[in-house]
Amino acid sequence: MTLDDLGECIREKLIESKLMDIVCRDQVEKYYYEQRISFDTAVISQIIMTEYGPIRELMYRIEEGGDFYTFALQYSLDEP
Repeated sequence: MTLDDLGECIREKLIESKLMDIVCRDQVEKYYYEQRISFDTAVISQIIMTEYGPIRELMYRIEEGGDFYTFALQYSLDEP
C-alpha cells in the first residue's frame, strides 16, 4: 500500500463516517418528531407506607434494580 493509497483509504472512511452521521441524525430527528407527544409527558409514582420495616425492604429491592412503579402499585397505600 502506497502513501497515496493510505490517504485515499482515510478519505473514504471519513466520507463514510460523515454520511453515517447525517443518516443517523436524520433518523433520530424523524423519530423524535413522530414520537414527540410521548416525550412531553412524565409518569410520577410514589409509595406511601406506615411501617418502617417494609419501607426499608422496598428501598433495598429498588436499589437492587426492582421496578419502582410495580412496587408502587403493589405496596403503596394510595394510587401511584
